[in-house]
Amino acid sequence: MKISLDDVRALYQLRLIIEPPAAGLAAGASLPKDFFITCSKLMERMRQIANENTSAERSYERFSQFGKAEYGFPCEIARASGNRRLAKTSSELMNKFRRFHYVTCQRSPWLELSTEEHIDILETLRCHDAPAARSLMYEHIREGSQRAFQLVLNSRSGQARKSAGTLTSLRATTGPASGVE
Repeated sequence: MKISLDDVRALYQLRLIIEPPAAGLAAGASLPKDFFITCSKLMERMRQIANENTSAERSYERFSQFGKAEYGFPCEIARASGNRRLAKTSSELMNKFRRFHYVTCQRSPWLELSTEEHIDILETLRCHDAPAARSLMYEHIREGSQRAFQLVLNSRSGQARKSAGTLTSLRATTGPASGVE
């Protein structure tokens, strides 16, 4: 089943609606110690794979491992929020998102940056800073969407002029970070 850029845009919009509030709820919750152990292991796995520089090392298997860690993080946050329906919705959303992300992951120069953004979000959760957790999650998703769309658009020959308009269009549909607070 193919996934269109419009589908991906819609998935990013859903992530912007779901994940920042989940991070805020989790930051305000009494988080079990195993939450931080689990998330730290996910971050370490992401960092390890992100530091691999050759395309041969970014095989489907490595991507699958990176994806499990990267998408496990918002799912863990949603579970930690204490809202079972939110956790289920987050898990379903991440599963739909993986197909698109595989294409961008193999070409992405931003895996390390994405990993660091996840680590920053985890630190806000550790500090129980709900506004910062919401804000950082929002920015991570918004910036990630722009980076991913740029990779896709750059990979299409003759599409350089269109990329600026598409990214502007994405910003217009996702709104400013201040709307999360």
